[in-house]
Order: sequence, then structure tokens, then C-alpha cells
Amino acid sequence: MAAPVSEAEAPLLALTYSQRPERPAQLPPVEDHAFLLLVKEAHPDLEHASQQHRKRGEVVHVFRDRVSSEFTVLYQRANGRHTVKESGYPWLDRLNQLAGMWQATQVPQRGGAR
Repeated sequence: MAAPVSEAEAPLLALTYSQRPERPAQLPPVEDHAFLLLVKEAHPDLEHASQQHRKRGEVVHVFRDRVSSEFTVLYQRANGRHTVKESGYPWLDRLNQLAGMWQATQVPQRGGAR
């Protein structure tokens, strides 16, 4: 199901106000710059924007495919009660899949100099 024209043309952060249903979610490490670089490499047509809302204690992350206009809005909350809104394609599932692969390849840092 393609996103309605108004959502396809809306600025990314305006999608936080879409009327899509919001549900609880387990979020990928969207605060990690290295992970976001992996997302960009794996999905070059996926736009990303984020905005911090200090008063609400959350950071909003919006991802939208430039080709299909499908999007996901991730609400990363300080209290741990994260949620998601999606337009149809399960971008959250794909991002979490990438996160799992990315985390499996991370080598723990060893402390101390030799």
C-alpha cells in the first residue's frame, strides 16, 4: 500500500503528525552514527531525519523511501516506552534486521595501551 500523496510530499519530520496508528516497538540503535551509515549504504533511497523533543523526553526518527514513499516514524523515549508508526512497508523490521547483523559484526573494544 503506497503512502497517500500528502504523506509522500510532506517534509520528513511532518510525518510525525500522520494519522497512522502508533504501537509499542523495539528500536534499532538509531542514535549510533555507524549504524545509520550502514542503513544509508544498505538502502541508499531511504531518507532519514531526527529531532529531539526535550520537553516530551523523546527523539523522533523518520525514515522514508524516496521511491515508494513508504515511511516509518520511530519515537525513542527516555522512559524506554518506544513506539512506531508505519505507512505500510515494515521498515522497522528491516532496520532491526540490519541492526542484528551489524551488532553481530562489532568487535568489543579492549582497554589499555600496549
